[in-house]
Amino acid sequence: MIGQINKMNHAAIKKLVIFLVLCPVLLFSCVFSGGCTTRADGKDVNIVATVFPAYDIIRELTAGIPEFSIRLLLRPGTESHTYDPSVNDAVAISECDLLVYAGGDADTWVGKFLSSGVSDQGRSFELMSAVNEKLMIEGEDEEDPHVWTDPQNVILIASALREKLLSVVGGKGLGNAVSDKIIANSDRFIGELEALDNEFASLSARISAEKRLLAFGDRFPFRYFCKRYGFSACAVFPGCAEESEPAASDVKKVIDAIRENELDTVFYVELSSHRIADAIAAETGCKTACLHSCHNLSKEDFDAGETYLSLMRRNLETLSRLAVKD
Repeated sequence: MIGQINKMNHAAIKKLVIFLVLCPVLLFSCVFSGGCTTRADGKDVNIVATVFPAYDIIRELTAGIPEFSIRLLLRPGTESHTYDPSVNDAVAISECDLLVYAGGDADTWVGKFLSSGVSDQGRSFELMSAVNEKLMIEGEDEEDPHVWTDPQNVILIASALREKLLSVVGGKGLGNAVSDKIIANSDRFIGELEALDNEFASLSARISAEKRLLAFGDRFPFRYFCKRYGFSACAVFPGCAEESEPAASDVKKVIDAIRENELDTVFYVELSSHRIADAIAAETGCKTACLHSCHNLSKEDFDAGETYLSLMRRNLETLSRLAVKD
């Protein structure tokens, strides 16, 4: 065995070491890549994003810059809370120039990579680290990681990521033209986020206070969104962890809220079977509708080029039906 290792080249040894170090993390994962690549390998700056919001913000900031390659680890249509990285994913993380991840329980496995030395704080960026306030999940001793559901938080994240990218570009010696393009992309994206934020604020002001209660027959990843725009919510699951069945008392709470407040919609989130929302709708006579948390998206939406902005505008259109019509 020792003789065989001595004959291996540096890259092969590096991959072997990564596999051995991360064996507990990778034991039940598949041996093929689980991500999506926007450009061919071999670019000047290789970035790995764990979840779609991280991927899309980086995609916006590096648009039109061929020196960047971005890889999304969480495949579209995949359940985010049960994802495990493959061996190839581990190698990609070890070799990337920047790892961008959500933080919290959105991708808890990242901590194992950071603590094992596969990546390090200098080559990683946590979305949650850029926001000013973290909200706790009710009844649980953990922070809600879905900070991106508030566009104002995405502005903070984009601004911080811009500085991180500029530092990477400077370290690579790619020149002012690349830096200027990142800054221009950032200014454009932040302008679009500010417009989106204004539209949500305007919509909220047009919805009567009693209709600003959102009933979820599903998980609840909209804590930051609701606080930003003055909505309250009730849900059969308080957080976003994978759970098979809700408590009967929590389902009753949502049904009672719908009836008492004469709500006409019960919401579910993306990639959900929405069977619980359907059952609540059948019980109460209300409609069902999807609110997209942007945590992940379907393969069809990904292939169609949907973005954080376009998905949030879907939410804007969905919620506009709650507004009082003149």
